[in-house]
Amino acid sequence: MMADTTVLVSRLSVRECRRRLEEQVEADVPVASDMRLRYGILALLQDDGFRLRVRRALVYNVLSPRLWARFSATPTATLIEVRFRIHPLAIVWSFCAAAFVTLLLVLSLWVLLIRREPGALAMVIITLVLVAFMALGVLSARRDRANLLHFVQQTLIAAPAEPTGGLTGRLSGPA
Repeated sequence: MMADTTVLVSRLSVRECRRRLEEQVEADVPVASDMRLRYGILALLQDDGFRLRVRRALVYNVLSPRLWARFSATPTATLIEVRFRIHPLAIVWSFCAAAFVTLLLVLSLWVLLIRREPGALAMVIITLVLVAFMALGVLSARRDRANLLHFVQQTLIAAPAEPTGGLTGRLSGPA
């Protein structure tokens, strides 16, 4: 399921983290959430964590990752374990679409260059437009990932945990 993990540290309590998220996001209600025609961060809040995703106006990007996070309370802070996931069927669909577009491009170029049919140029152009749309989807998904992580860090006043397990310099020290 294409996941990688990042651990963030926040001085806020788990309760305060949940409260801040509730204030800043919209509830992720199946189908209904996608019908609003404006950008938004959608959330499914649970007792021990949350899931976030980006809603774009007029566009649904199946490649856009979901941010899954789990809270872990410590005596001095809250650890937030963050994972980004893309649905496995979205990955399969993307590979199939890429294979189809590649095949279409090869066949179009073959018809244009070998058979020299004048109508084949239109197929090459259409195929290149499909490639551009696929590239835009991938670039948009990368931007969504960065936006979601930045949103969590700002909203929960969190920073990446040090590899040694301590707090980061920005969050440690006198309050």
